[in-house]
Amino acid sequence: MGKLEKGKIKFDTEAAFGYLKGEAKWAELLTVGMYGTYGIKLYGDDVIELGTELEAMQKEAAKEVDELGKKYELADIYKEDEEGKKFLAFKLPENDFEGKANSITMYDVAGNKVPDWSELVGNGSTVKVKYRVAPYYMSSTKKVGLSFKFYAVQVLKLVEYSGGGESGFGDETGSGPIEAADGADF
Repeated sequence: MGKLEKGKIKFDTEAAFGYLKGEAKWAELLTVGMYGTYGIKLYGDDVIELGTELEAMQKEAAKEVDELGKKYELADIYKEDEEGKKFLAFKLPENDFEGKANSITMYDVAGNKVPDWSELVGNGSTVKVKYRVAPYYMSSTKKVGLSFKFYAVQVLKLVEYSGGGESGFGDETGSGPIEAADGADF
């Protein structure tokens, strides 16, 4: 049974470590993103097949929360994109619990560590992620869920990042006056 320590639940359900292959999207591996974390979203069959194990871990954690007399709901394990495709979102905070800077260790397709990796990993790249998954209970939302951290990425097939896609701007030379949203000229 879990224990309540300093207002937080310390779970008996242990964290799990592993490796997972999938299609990468929105990879922030070289620099910290706007939420103070490195991040990567992983899609694919292997990601979905992991669901049974993840659900079992979450249910075990929920059982511990229930035994402590806390109300709870299960958080969604997977997130869904605008096309309805499921993915797992892995994150790593900018700094560890001691305040030291974290970084993602990068490996090439042959499994060689590349300390000076500088290429951006674009959407559609095939990668293998070294991860840690652990249960959490958020008292403010009464949610029992799983947090996904990652520490290393092996790039199996690199799709180079191409720059932010279509900007919506093009050559408008000679197209007439600029109009405001209400139809008035500037």
